[in-house]
Amino acid sequence: MVKIRDVLKYFGVITMLFFAAYLIIKYIREDEIFSNLIFGFCVGLLLFLGYLLSSKNEREK
Repeated sequence: MVKIRDVLKYFGVITMLFFAAYLIIKYIREDEIFSNLIFGFCVGLLLFLGYLLSSKNEREK
């Protein structure tokens, strides 16, 4: 059975890396920073931080 924290971890990391790479490519090509790319990176970062908090809470129990 898939645990929520595993989904948060993998989806968060994949989302964060995808938007970070895309942001770097767009920044190099057009010298502009797009707010939706930064938003996507932040969503991935929040999901990954949610995983870290849930794993920390699970270890304390």
